[in-house]
Amino acid sequence: MTEKIYSERLGMIADSQFQAALDRFHLGRFLQAEAIPFGNFGQNVFVSSSIGEYVLRGQPHFWWQFPTEQFYARQLSRHTSVPVPWPYLIDPTPDIFGWSYVLMPRMSGLQLADSQVKNSLVLADKLGIAEALGENLAQMQQLMWPIPGRYNAVSDAVEPLELASELAWPFSPESDAQLASMQPTFVTYGELVKAKLRHQVLLARKRSPYATPSTYCLIARFSGPSFKATAYVRGPKSGHSAIGPASISRPPPSLTN
Repeated sequence: MTEKIYSERLGMIADSQFQAALDRFHLGRFLQAEAIPFGNFGQNVFVSSSIGEYVLRGQPHFWWQFPTEQFYARQLSRHTSVPVPWPYLIDPTPDIFGWSYVLMPRMSGLQLADSQVKNSLVLADKLGIAEALGENLAQMQQLMWPIPGRYNAVSDAVEPLELASELAWPFSPESDAQLASMQPTFVTYGELVKAKLRHQVLLARKRSPYATPSTYCLIARFSGPSFKATAYVRGPKSGHSAIGPASISRPPPSLTN
């Protein structure tokens, strides 16, 4: 029996385990597996079978990771023409690998994280990639929902944004005593962004007295057509100061004292 470590996260996997996973979804006879040297967490392995090319994704960070990814892949597949790995097949049982896993079709294309591929691109290639990314993003934005919310794998539904849950995400509000004591409050996306900024400032102040005081506020402005983003920190005495590598030299008149 052949065994191999495909990533630090997934550990040792035997050919017989790949075959068992393929058998569970009737995906043919196992031919080979290939480690993927790119990505952030080492959750994926390329798997070839007698009937197709697949990606096995395992060792989820949270129990709800794969159901959440499946939900969004399903919505994109059904309601847009965006290329997505569908069907996104989940086996929630740990009997084969010791953790739940996903099998999905391997999508065609180049791996731009590969330095050899990246260095081989000419200007026309890069422009084509930029155009394709723009078109893809535009199509994804066509997928709308009646409310701003987050998918809940327990209820299998997109639910309104609840403030304490969002501030604690991806953990439970019970992980923070202050958040756990908050009354349930539903907010808009704009209100959530401001609340997250305030929450992060307070967390930073707990870690270091040199962090931005909570009496300061952050103002973000965007300008076109170059889409430069500028952030201003406003304090009770110091007025405004521009921060960030993409900021302009001074605040616009409407923000000065």
